[in-house]
Amino acid sequence: MVRSLDRHASLPVFEVPGAFEAAGAEAQFASALQPSASPSPDQARHAVATTLRRLGARACAARMAGEFGDHPDTAAARMSWALATVRAAMR
Repeated sequence: MVRSLDRHASLPVFEVPGAFEAAGAEAQFASALQPSASPSPDQARHAVATTLRRLGARACAARMAGEFGDHPDTAAARMSWALATVRAAMR
């Protein structure tokens, strides 16, 4: 018996966020909300909306980029949290 091998079976799967999701995650990243607060979906949506109104999308992206330049180790963890929080809030 010949078994077909899936060469890609062991590769990690990454979901690429859409533009809306990415902008929301950048705003969440730039917000004052902290992962330790375990925010509800309503709190996350409020933080994103407030931060986007206050800073704008470009400033949120700039803050995120600055943190990745200054503190890449902690910025990566915060961005993962921000993206997961935004995805959960959008369900």
